[in-house]
Amino acid sequence: MSVGIGTLLGMSFLLAMNTFGILKIPSAGLTLGFAQAFNSFLFFSSQTYTYLKDFSMVSIIILMSVFSYFLNIVSLIQKRKNPVFLELYIFIFTSVVIISPILSGKITGLDSIRYNYHAMIVLVVFFPYFFDSVLLKSKNKLNQNLKIILLIVIALSIVTKFSSKKLMEKINFYPLETKRIDKLKEELD
Repeated sequence: MSVGIGTLLGMSFLLAMNTFGILKIPSAGLTLGFAQAFNSFLFFSSQTYTYLKDFSMVSIIILMSVFSYFLNIVSLIQKRKNPVFLELYIFIFTSVVIISPILSGKITGLDSIRYNYHAMIVLVVFFPYFFDSVLLKSKNKLNQNLKIILLIVIALSIVTKFSSKKLMEKINFYPLETKRIDKLKEELD
């Protein structure tokens, strides 16, 4: 009962503030429009390529999320007569979260991964579930071949992306600005 009274009081207060001009809520500015969708898609593609060509945790997350997304689709196809709610929810959620910023034109540069990153993290978290659901429990020859192909693709991406030289560069990275500050500190001590 107190929640209902609090809600009514809050809504009345907000309505009064809005009516008397005390509160002005500006519009968001960008609405769902398709005018910038193509440019946004180009930025998204460029951004994804940039992250994939670099050796970073982001590239691993992107690769695993793509694999997980396709495994989710395969799992939904296999269980089309009796789909698991969680798999259906993850498919709809990740699809909408990844496509919406592109369609609304919000992807404008490399920092725009923030709009899609949480969907990728969800897919990475559920990667073992989809991998097990689709490839490990199945006796189907096609799924066994798919498992082998997937493991080969992962192994090849690891071999090509994770050279020991790049790995050591990342581990021993010493930013120039930090180097200068350390040198200045040594001179002052």
